Amino acid sequence: MKTFLTKKVVFPLFLWKDGLRGFSRNLRALRASQYWTDDRMNDYQLQSLKNLISHAYNKSIFYKQRWDSMGLKQEDIRSFSDFARLPVLTKNDIKEHLSDILTRPATGADLYHAISGGTTGISIDVYNDSDSLTRKHAALTRFEEWGGWRMGEWQSLVWPAAVDMAKTTLKGKLRNILCEKAISLQMAVIEDEDIRVHLKELSVKRPTTIRGFPSQLTEVARYIHREGVLVPPLRGVITTGEPLWPGDRQVIESAFKCSVFDSYRTREVGPIAQECENHDGLHVSAETVYLEIMPLPQVDLTTSDGIDQGSIIVTDLTNYAMPLIRYQIGDIGSLRRSSCSCGRGLPLLDNIGGRLTDVLYTCEGKKIAPVSIIPKLFHLLGIMNQFKVVQEAFDQLRVVIKLPKPPVDLLDRQRKVIEDIFGKKIQVTYDFVDEIPPLPSGKYPFIESRIR
Repeated sequence: MKTFLTKKVVFPLFLWKDGLRGFSRNLRALRASQYWTDDRMNDYQLQSLKNLISHAYNKSIFYKQRWDSMGLKQEDIRSFSDFARLPVLTKNDIKEHLSDILTRPATGADLYHAISGGTTGISIDVYNDSDSLTRKHAALTRFEEWGGWRMGEWQSLVWPAAVDMAKTTLKGKLRNILCEKAISLQMAVIEDEDIRVHLKELSVKRPTTIRGFPSQLTEVARYIHREGVLVPPLRGVITTGEPLWPGDRQVIESAFKCSVFDSYRTREVGPIAQECENHDGLHVSAETVYLEIMPLPQVDLTTSDGIDQGSIIVTDLTNYAMPLIRYQIGDIGSLRRSSCSCGRGLPLLDNIGGRLTDVLYTCEGKKIAPVSIIPKLFHLLGIMNQFKVVQEAFDQLRVVIKLPKPPVDLLDRQRKVIEDIFGKKIQVTYDFVDEIPPLPSGKYPFIESRIR
């Protein structure tokens, strides 16, 4: 009964009070459209792109001037290949031309402001209108449902950024108790005592799912293994915010004894893609975003299983206040040509391999993406060792490993893997430490390049 009231009354009421109307209608539509045929979804996306381009051309100074300078008119975009002719939007473009990109003043009463995390070194301001946020809330709820959560149920959040979980106002606390029901563990700094207290709270409130960053969840999972903690049954663990490497998935699933659902979400665009129950790629939220993969021939983006990746280019189909058209978000991935046997007609995103800035270099200066090395190191080190690869110079690579120290023969095999990728001239050293500190954001990167 409580779940029904939350779903039908309480949560829609809070959204309505925030100016976000039509949530339930949008969620019902998304539950149906995920089973559309490829042709129907393609028609929908192409028409959505045409509508967005027309709006941006007529309302945004930035896009009109840019496209006019190229001799492009809105009526020239008749197909996906025509759309691919439009120039890519970069983070620097947004930083330098924000006011001209906006289709209405940033001070508008119905605009909602957010700031991207800045993990690429560039933090940007983002504005959404109420309709865009409502549709994104619905898309996000659909993702949470795939992971096992139902509105009105408790969910554990293991998160590095305290600002994302702030429930300090009376309204925020009331909203959390009545509808969001989040049990929060803020882990900018990982402490065993904080993990112990959080796990004890899970035993009391018994959430159905846990959502968090893979690096933080992996540390919680290692604590569970180390201390022999019994965790209440869960339907799923949803990971987001960082790449989910195979070793992370293995240790999390073994600790929580349920499936991990990898999810791709960003501050700028919101929910982009997530795994379903088949875990065979991430279904793109094609009703709200359009994805492209742009080749980067100057970077070795070949995965360990031979798949070529590229730069993810995303167009937000919902945001008419601040159109993000062919936005180079700074992440690496690939689109799957095959479909999922679950029956959903949504495209599949695969092999999200980190940030474009997370690159290492061979002695000759060739760029190497994380997907070429991190899975192999995970395979060698095992799931219980936290590590980071630091490049000091083109010919110097340092592997930082959290104690306990692995066997010497394993380190020798790891050195051989690194030499096979980077060349025989690479000098590999090891540091064994008690702790690997996080970034200010709370994330634990596997790659740190000091080459500039």
